Amino acid sequence: MDRGEARLPRSSPANPVLRSPDLHQRSDAPRCSENVMNHILGHREPGIPRPLPPITAGEMLRSHRIRLGYTSRESFAFQHGHSPRGYSDLETDNARMSMATMYALREQLRMGPVAKDQLFQLVTGAPPALKALEVDPALDRVTARWADAHVHTHQDPVVLMDGGWHTRHFNAAWAQIFDAIPPHPRDHPLDNPMRFLLFHPAAAQMFPDWEKWLVTAVTQVAWHYDLHPENPHLRDIRRRIAEDDFLEDLYVNRARQELTDHGTDAILQGDVDERPVLIDGKTMSILLTVMSPGHAQECGYQLFKLTLLGPYPGNVTPAPSRAPCPAAVDGPHDDHPAIITAPEQAVMPGPDRALTPGQLLRAYRERLGLPRHTVLRGAHLPVRTDRTLRKYEGDEAKPRSEYLPGLARVLTMSVWVAQYLDILVTRREPLPLGVNLPAEVTGRCARWAREHVTHQAAPTALMDGAWDVITCSSSFHELFRHVPADSLSHPTVNWLRYVAFHPDARVTLVDWYERWLIPALTDFGEVLTRYAHAVQPEQKALLDEFEADPLLWDAYTRRVGQVLQRAGAGVATRGDGAVRKLSVPSHGDAAGARTELSVRITTGVPLFGRPWGLRLGAFTIID
Repeated sequence: MDRGEARLPRSSPANPVLRSPDLHQRSDAPRCSENVMNHILGHREPGIPRPLPPITAGEMLRSHRIRLGYTSRESFAFQHGHSPRGYSDLETDNARMSMATMYALREQLRMGPVAKDQLFQLVTGAPPALKALEVDPALDRVTARWADAHVHTHQDPVVLMDGGWHTRHFNAAWAQIFDAIPPHPRDHPLDNPMRFLLFHPAAAQMFPDWEKWLVTAVTQVAWHYDLHPENPHLRDIRRRIAEDDFLEDLYVNRARQELTDHGTDAILQGDVDERPVLIDGKTMSILLTVMSPGHAQECGYQLFKLTLLGPYPGNVTPAPSRAPCPAAVDGPHDDHPAIITAPEQAVMPGPDRALTPGQLLRAYRERLGLPRHTVLRGAHLPVRTDRTLRKYEGDEAKPRSEYLPGLARVLTMSVWVAQYLDILVTRREPLPLGVNLPAEVTGRCARWAREHVTHQAAPTALMDGAWDVITCSSSFHELFRHVPADSLSHPTVNWLRYVAFHPDARVTLVDWYERWLIPALTDFGEVLTRYAHAVQPEQKALLDEFEADPLLWDAYTRRVGQVLQRAGAGVATRGDGAVRKLSVPSHGDAAGARTELSVRITTGVPLFGRPWGLRLGAFTIID
């Protein structure tokens, strides 16, 4: 199988998706050529209705399988972990296809967006929904490799979503907890967890303390919408929220209050948070952790992991009664998102955004009881009258970005609120707060690391914004145990310094200069380019050390400069998923022989760690 191909784990007793009945229930119909004849003549298993469209779901599976070069159903089934007879029944339309299996097969057969929607219609009888992002085959290939390392390896439920919260990959455990949810064209949790949480009636029963989940959800929507208000998919979610009085109240009141009081921290608090979930009729505690793939962070991709902790010990708040979900599965609707193609088609009554720059400025000024002229003088703004601040507060004009630090200071905003003010005004990612975690965040970091670093089979390390290693897995220690101790440049101390300065790097890292040093310096150079006006002292110290080494300085100023100029922003993260080689000492070989290992490098960014530039690096051995 192509390693870039999306897949679920192979069939096993612990894999409930791929051992589901629709892949194992066998009809008595003959196989091989007789199956083809039965299909032509319309002989079908009792209870399975004859399809009305001129093409069936099974025919779609067959055509895409043949296009990929699989000459038999059995070869495809074995390659992707399906039961051969179970898959054969699906391809000959002699078994019903579950939602989880449909989503898995769409990826495994590399269907394009049109084919995916067509298969959805054939399986569910429902119209497809508009996707949030244009399909990018190159991005999808990298994402599939990334998911192999960070989605399918987990035993707890994990899902990877794009910037519109559409699922890109999920594991068997994620599919299992939503197994009882009926098909839905827009709001099924295997298609879009955010829309499921907001709009599906079953969400209130599945998520005790549902309102807490909703506040987190609408805050996330508000954040995305503030950054991308022109996105038609986000406009459609916003419109649907406005049509529900309960959700609209949460959006314009609770979400606004959360963002006003806590700024960006209201978004970060969703990472490493314990919550109750109803699973198999029992209320269980889960730990929610969030990570963005390094290569798709700017596209809004997020991984959610639900770690099952045990029975929930406390009481839960009953969910409010809800009206039926407005989008039923029996036909198209006037409010289907596919019709939202331009801003004028999504006009909504009432406030459009949860919080505006003017509302935030006015709220803090009024809390302090300050007149406008006092704020202007305290912020040292070069304006003469109160009229300017009145325009800012009325959202008739936006303050210049260089005015924001002064306004935040005189209004006694926290760093989190000041960050969100910057987001509202500039629509850009806020500048980092530093590279070292403050003491109040170290506990959250340790808990996050236990879920994504400490117990990982692949060698994995979590680093701060200066590439200092915060923690790493035992397998990471084992991989580099041969490296001589160094308090500054050992790979378990600082990865970038190891690549650049440690003598062992030129031996262990195969094709050290081209395959390891240039990408590492490019990553460093991109960070400095992105935050040119906020370079941290630790990063400046690294730069000074590079400048003192002629080889490193030539690589940084000439080669890395050429790469960044040619490829632009994001070039470093596009190396996510690259395969490189290590040369490590052979175990038990007294002669000092070495073994070459091919490793796939994948990176991620913890949601809580974004303000400090935290990054995860994993070395998945693929030999």
